[in-house]
Amino acid sequence: MGWMSTGLLLGLLLPGLVSGAEVTAVSYNIHEGKDFEQVATTLLALRGDVVALQEVDTRFPAHGGRDSAAELARRFGLRLCYGKGFFEPGKGEKGQAVLSRFPIRSCKTLKLPAVYDWEKHGRVGSRIALRADLEVEGQDLRVYNTHLENRATAKGRAEQLATVLADLEVDPAEMVLLLGDLNTFLPGETTAIRELLLDHELQPLLPKGANTACFGPVCFELDWLALRGAAANQAEVHALSGSDHRPVSTKLSLP
Repeated sequence: MGWMSTGLLLGLLLPGLVSGAEVTAVSYNIHEGKDFEQVATTLLALRGDVVALQEVDTRFPAHGGRDSAAELARRFGLRLCYGKGFFEPGKGEKGQAVLSRFPIRSCKTLKLPAVYDWEKHGRVGSRIALRADLEVEGQDLRVYNTHLENRATAKGRAEQLATVLADLEVDPAEMVLLLGDLNTFLPGETTAIRELLLDHELQPLLPKGANTACFGPVCFELDWLALRGAAANQAEVHALSGSDHRPVSTKLSLP
């Protein structure tokens, strides 16, 4: 499977990767898909082989009642792994998705520790990390699409990330890509998260100071890509619209 514009026949197979080819990985918080068509345009421009999406709304009347993840997967001819984080009664679901042009061997939702009481705001559920185990040209690639709590302390977010890393310790994998919106906006937090990732042999790929979201005049390093078991180019932040976050990407080189 591969990227296709809307006007092309869905299901058209593209040539497979050859050994040693680059794999484009993308992480993008799509801001509930409010500007859905612009999100789709941005994703088409990036042409990711593995795409992690956060803030994926499903069946919200305010957003047309669409199943955003399934619609994007159909539109671009990609395989889908989806996990529900929150449910808002009478409205819809909030979750995360991994889109892949490679076979998905398994798809698992990891519930993260509750470090904020969302039930008082009408949400049932929890923050999650979405684990997708992919088969990439005969090799296994473990993907963790992670969205940490924005309404928490740095300690609370570190606890949530530790839950993801604990899954990796219990069920090890050689080639691992951790990416997503880690909401690291407090002073000193990016340094602490970087050290936590490095302790688990996950190399952060974005350069220090690479801001991915701006709110008014203030910008933050919120979105991350980290890798172990493979080589990669330095990640990029893309100045593309469609969300309050900018997408980030990198190119992996298979061992």
